[in-house]
Amino acid sequence: MFDRAFEGKVALITGGSSGLGRTTAIMFATAGAKVVVAARRVEEGLQTIDMIEKAGGTGRFIRTDVRSATEVAALVEGALSTYGRLDCAVNNAGGSRSGGTGKPGPFQSEPESFFDSQIAANLKSVWLCLQQEIPTIARSGGGAIVNISSVAGIMGTINYTTYGAAKGGVVALTRGAAAEAAESNVRVNAIAVGAIRTPAWDGVPASELDALAQTNPLKRFGEAEHIGGAALWLCSRFGEFVTGQCITIDGGRTALGYPGVRRST
Repeated sequence: MFDRAFEGKVALITGGSSGLGRTTAIMFATAGAKVVVAARRVEEGLQTIDMIEKAGGTGRFIRTDVRSATEVAALVEGALSTYGRLDCAVNNAGGSRSGGTGKPGPFQSEPESFFDSQIAANLKSVWLCLQQEIPTIARSGGGAIVNISSVAGIMGTINYTTYGAAKGGVVALTRGAAAEAAESNVRVNAIAVGAIRTPAWDGVPASELDALAQTNPLKRFGEAEHIGGAALWLCSRFGEFVTGQCITIDGGRTALGYPGVRRST
């Protein structure tokens, strides 16, 4: 469906050094787009570019901390200086559920600094990216943006309350931005991600992974390609009448109201 469908297009993928971002960047490249990969980890980001080139694609890595307005502005300018335009973006970068604390836990016991870090990594970062991406894509004639949210942002999830608050903000931001950007021919959508198999789960006990898989009706993890494929569709001509939406990809977990999993703290 997407074979060379993005020929002549330029895509920006944040958080492209591993996991969902890396897979999405490679998928856009193999669909013909020139891809700008942004991440804080330089070595891993360059590895993504190497993978893109080995797949026959074209890309450039720009080290970026998306929590910084200055660095986000430099990122978009770098995309323009390299390829002359920007047609679509996937704002995937964000902070982990544990926020570096080791394990998720009740929000009542979290320090104020943890809340600030989650908002900065998962919500402010998307806000900053949208501010730069929307006018830039508009100047290229229009296009599409996909923000990566989480099922934690649309349902109560034990021990992930603060993370969920930030990701829920992404959904609200997406809808407001879509309404404002429509007159510029820029579509903005979100994907609420469920249990997807990525390196982020490395080190989690197999028993916990199995318990998490059992919370959705399909009783398995999704794959990174499921998210990348949805982002491709939303940015393609097939998604041209879709904006301001949050598509949930979670194996049916939220549809049937399956309970969250309580992880040890």
